[in-house]
Amino acid sequence: INTINTINTINTDGDSTYSNSLSNSEALELRLAGKEAHDSGDFQRAAELFQKAAESLHMQLHQQQRHQQTHLSPPQTVTPEASAAAEEYATCRLHQALCYLKSEKYDQCLQTCSDILDDNIFHTSAVRARAYHRRAKAKLALQDKTGALQDARAAAFLGDRK
Repeated sequence: INTINTINTINTDGDSTYSNSLSNSEALELRLAGKEAHDSGDFQRAAELFQKAAESLHMQLHQQQRHQQTHLSPPQTVTPEASAAAEEYATCRLHQALCYLKSEKYDQCLQTCSDILDDNIFHTSAVRARAYHRRAKAKLALQDKTGALQDARAAAFLGDRK
């Protein structure tokens, strides 16, 4: 089954209530469709699919955080489900940023990476390094050499040696 054709039958009008109601499996299906679109060179469609998947996962993360807070879990505790959802969310957003970078939509890449770095969701140092690295590339393309150097240094400090 061609995943892109399957996904094309899903409502794609950008309705946030729709994208926030997706299940984990639907978010995964969107991510896989985004990968197919990316691999075929359709970076705009891929970015849209990655964004829809990320929006759904982001909503789920916030719901999990609220559930944890109401059930007296220690605030520093990160459940395995929340950790997996945060990783999947970050992967979708990083893929989205990569699509913007490849399609020379540098402002959108910069904003997506900044969103990842500014989010209150716990991200591993590897995720943060990749976000800094892609944001550095976008800043360099936008002629912000100072900002690009700062982000490249942050990426290197976190372990990204590219």
